[in-house]
Amino acid sequence: MFSAHSQQATTVQALGDLTNTRTDSFTFAIIGDYGDDSKGELLTAEMVKGWNPLFIVTTGDNDYEDKNGKGIDTNITKYYSSYINADLHKDRFFPCLGNHDQTVSEKAKVIDEYFRLFSFLNRAENYDFTWGPVHFYSLNSGPNGKVGFVDPATLKDVKPKLAKDTDPFHLVFFHHPFYSSEFGMMPAPDRFDGYNMDAILNGHIHYYERMTDSVRHIEYITIGCSGRNDSQCGDKLSGNKEIVLHHCEDKQNGALKVTVVKLYAPDKKESWRMTFEYYNAAKPGAPLDTWTILK
Repeated sequence: MFSAHSQQATTVQALGDLTNTRTDSFTFAIIGDYGDDSKGELLTAEMVKGWNPLFIVTTGDNDYEDKNGKGIDTNITKYYSSYINADLHKDRFFPCLGNHDQTVSEKAKVIDEYFRLFSFLNRAENYDFTWGPVHFYSLNSGPNGKVGFVDPATLKDVKPKLAKDTDPFHLVFFHHPFYSSEFGMMPAPDRFDGYNMDAILNGHIHYYERMTDSVRHIEYITIGCSGRNDSQCGDKLSGNKEIVLHHCEDKQNGALKVTVVKLYAPDKKESWRMTFEYYNAAKPGAPLDTWTILK
């Protein structure tokens, strides 16, 4: 599933605790399928930066150089350079690999450009880090997403890490979704049964969608419209008793704003609230979908 250039595809690189400010209350953003130097990318980037997030997480397809030929410094740096830093402890931009980020074209090997820009990753295709109470796991779901999604050896490495993870929140993000209302259920050998996670964040499908795996109690969120927006909400999950579709928005550009807040109970026991809000970049006045989790 992984291409020949991969040297670290079967291990998860531990970046450690990257918290560099107080964590009582903070905001981060999630974008995906954005790097195409379009009006949609501009509109979304302006909205996201207006939130003043501490950092940005992506769900892949960061660079459409193989499609528009403009180069990674136009497709990404033009919009998000203030968040990207070669110093890991100053960087505030955390991507995952999408299929367009690892396609070899006649003009450029885009994955080399990807790792040139995100040099703090040291060519790690899979990595994890913590920020305050949130533990993030970024995985490579491959160049095409048709065979196996995340490599089984990587899953073997991730599972014990998640099982032992005592951080309040656990978010896993990779490019290709298991489920979508447009295409239905994708083939995959491992549906993350028994994994200790709160939500899986994906891209690839160019809209916003949120659903719940009612058996495994995992929230699936697709955010693939931060630059491209040509996918359509569908009915391919109708009749699926396990997957509950809550919300879908298409034909628009948008991003997720995530707010983490520390709560103090009367018994002084520490607890946390994390709220996901999806915004349409053309009409950013109020969220179109909201999901909150308490720990």
